[in-house]
Amino acid sequence: MRGSVTSWKGEAGIGLALAAAGGAIVWLGWEVPRGDLAQPGPGAFPLALGLLLGVIGVLSALDARRRRAVDAVQLGEARALACAGALLFAALAFVPIGFVPTGFLFLTLLFRLLAKISWPVALLAAGAVTAMAWAVFVRVLEVQLPSGLL
Repeated sequence: MRGSVTSWKGEAGIGLALAAAGGAIVWLGWEVPRGDLAQPGPGAFPLALGLLLGVIGVLSALDARRRRAVDAVQLGEARALACAGALLFAALAFVPIGFVPTGFLFLTLLFRLLAKISWPVALLAAGAVTAMAWAVFVRVLEVQLPSGLL
């Protein structure tokens, strides 16, 4: 599974993947009512997010191609695979386990793996970020999040 690719090709590939994800978001949300500027509908945010993601992805790919950095990037690093596994866990656990435990576990792992901070700090940071995200979505935006086990 290990291999390497020049960094500009990797960056361009990621940019194109982001652009494709943006296009998919726009396409999948096209039938959802968007409303207007005065009264945005439920489809306004996915449309804006998809368009923004698409533009950023294309610009990122073009910038990578323009720079053509030749340093090698290793594929299949243990930390990258662990992060992908954590993301898969979060996607599968979000509804059955719930937002709070899933978000807390996911963020704890990412803080520990990517930021390389101590477990106590990772636990505290994940708890604080999860609580803030819950407050914004549930209290401010009035979004019903999966409660799962709680």
